[in-house]
Amino acid sequence: PNAAEVFYRIVSRNAVNPAKTLDDLLEELCADTDVLLLWGEQDPWIRPAAADRIQALRPSASRVSLEAGHCPHDETPGPVNAALADWMLSLKK
Repeated sequence: PNAAEVFYRIVSRNAVNPAKTLDDLLEELCADTDVLLLWGEQDPWIRPAAADRIQALRPSASRVSLEAGHCPHDETPGPVNAALADWMLSLKK
């Protein structure tokens, strides 16, 4: 399926009656689970305020804001890969 079709499936299936909320998913993670948010600050669908909310729920989350839209891994692969590599190296062994 193309991106528009995938987006429609996700929204139509989850927007009206989501099986689990973001709060539910974050609560299921162990308290010591590391979380990295690679966030496209120009995302037209999931605005940066959503990342702010995640950080409020999970203050230990690391966030990297990228000059990209909804798919920073496609739009800015160099900065995404660098941020991911830096974050992985920072994890406790």
